[in-house]
Amino acid sequence: MLSYRTLKAYARCTKLVFFIFVSFCDFLRLIHLIRPETEMRPPTIAVEGNGLPSTGRMHYTDCTNTMAYRSPRTRFRRYWINRILLICGLFVGGFLVVVLISPQARKVVGMILRGEKAQAPSALLPKEPEEPLQIKDILAKHYEATGGYERQVNLTSLKLIAKLKRADETIDDIAIFKKAPNLIRTTTTLKNGRIVMAYDGKEVWRQIINRQGSVVALDTVDQKVADDFIRDAPINSVLFEYEKLEASVELMGEEVFESQLCYKVRVTSKSGLVTDYFLDTKEFLERGTKMNLTVGDKVILKESKSTGYKEFDGLKVPGEIKIYTDGKWQTSLLIETMEPNGGLLRDLFMRPNPPQATAAVGGS
Repeated sequence: MLSYRTLKAYARCTKLVFFIFVSFCDFLRLIHLIRPETEMRPPTIAVEGNGLPSTGRMHYTDCTNTMAYRSPRTRFRRYWINRILLICGLFVGGFLVVVLISPQARKVVGMILRGEKAQAPSALLPKEPEEPLQIKDILAKHYEATGGYERQVNLTSLKLIAKLKRADETIDDIAIFKKAPNLIRTTTTLKNGRIVMAYDGKEVWRQIINRQGSVVALDTVDQKVADDFIRDAPINSVLFEYEKLEASVELMGEEVFESQLCYKVRVTSKSGLVTDYFLDTKEFLERGTKMNLTVGDKVILKESKSTGYKEFDGLKVPGEIKIYTDGKWQTSLLIETMEPNGGLLRDLFMRPNPPQATAAVGGS
């Protein structure tokens, strides 16, 4: 597709070629018109001494250039006719070349031939320099790309069915339940039983169930595991509710993330945790996150990479989420189905009563 500037440059080059060619033709014509009189004269008639033709007929004694002879009026007329035809031919030829090259030009010509009102396509018009997008514009496009801001923030619950793939190549079934504002429960089905982990708004508890359905253990997880679990509890990312959560957002510019040019949006939570979100510049979907977590005296880089977006009930979610720690892949979440606003009860997230009996996982 040719731009307006390219077509304008072609037109200027064509005019220059026409001018040079016509000037050259004028030069040749000028040489032809000012040749010596002897080179271009009318035929002469041989006569006898009495002034009459010897045979009663005219005959040529000098045939040099007699066939090329034209009267001055004829030469002048033919000169301008040839010149006009030449210029018209060159203009038509140049126009046809442009039409053949440019699809937009062919479209305009077709509209004219069909009698439609041809409007200059945007590609042929000079484009004004686009202003860089601001952070609120980028977030607005991100909301629209994922299903709309109103739909996202009005979600009351979410149910996800997925596969959990680990670094040791084991693949387990996992069900994730979320309820606004920050309740979460996961049920991971293993070969020898199930592990249930949930946050009830106060603490993160874990229940281990063997293959026969008996509760093996019920305890409270350590603080590090609990912090990571609670961080994933909200239904939406912090980009949707950063003002409500008293977090700040900042556009850090553009950066290539997983071979895609992305907007780097930095979110600083109320507690000071910094998370970088990468939204691609074409679809404005989240392609991944980066955050530095301090564990003891160590700083750990935790990354997520989102690919293969799927749409469920008008909402877009990544089909696969990969988790990395210090650059090493740990797990992948392969989402199969999603059910929004399924009417989950709060009791689903409450800690159950202690088990009456214990048994080893996988025991009889």
